Amino acid sequence: MANTGTVLLFVLIVGALVAGMAGVVWRNGRVLGLSHATGRRRAGGIVLLLGGWLGVLGVLAANGFFDTFLTRFPPPFALALLPPWIAIFCCIAVPALRTYLVVTPMAWLIGYQVFRVGIEYVLWNLYHQGLIPRAMSFEGQNIDLLVGVTAPIIAVLVARQYAWTRLLALAWNGIALLILLNTIRVAFQSFPGIFYDPAMQPPNTLVSQVPFIWLPAFVVPMALLGHAVALAQVLPTVLYQKRQPSFRSTM
Repeated sequence: MANTGTVLLFVLIVGALVAGMAGVVWRNGRVLGLSHATGRRRAGGIVLLLGGWLGVLGVLAANGFFDTFLTRFPPPFALALLPPWIAIFCCIAVPALRTYLVVTPMAWLIGYQVFRVGIEYVLWNLYHQGLIPRAMSFEGQNIDLLVGVTAPIIAVLVARQYAWTRLLALAWNGIALLILLNTIRVAFQSFPGIFYDPAMQPPNTLVSQVPFIWLPAFVVPMALLGHAVALAQVLPTVLYQKRQPSFRSTM
């Protein structure tokens, strides 16, 4: 079992992400002209939705539902992984949801990724407690710490709206997304199952337990959602060009 300090830090980060998402929903509602009461109801709805998702995951994990990971078909672990990815796809593909999210200031979308510093510290502690393989920490193949460390710096530069701000936001989010995908690759190779790399010792079984089931089923998707919304806002594609607000007006 992970020590109490590590568990507490992880739970606090998860709680902060839920609160931050609720705050963004309320703020964006006001920007789009919704009343204070409507924005508050939507923010409360997000808290209930995310809290319910975390609660369901916690109950299932506490009862050993995810313990078989990807070792049998259909894999129970897919229940934790697929819904968040489907939700992210809907947030970008459904015009109403995309419009609601892309008015988030770009500096916010970048700056909030600083939470990954805390997550990397948690993973580093778990590695030194002998609970996950070295590859999952920044001492191994996980370089996600670079994203968290650079996030506030890039956010400040973006907020100042230099002429090259758009290119900076695009480049940083693109690189950060690739780093996140690499971290996901490493995680899959550390799970017991068809993708498991025997060189990764011990196997990463911790994420089938409470509260660390929230890492692949909530924390990683939240990081991914931030990049997806940022890229949907900044990419000058035909699909989004007529719908999204100007880049400067959302910083």
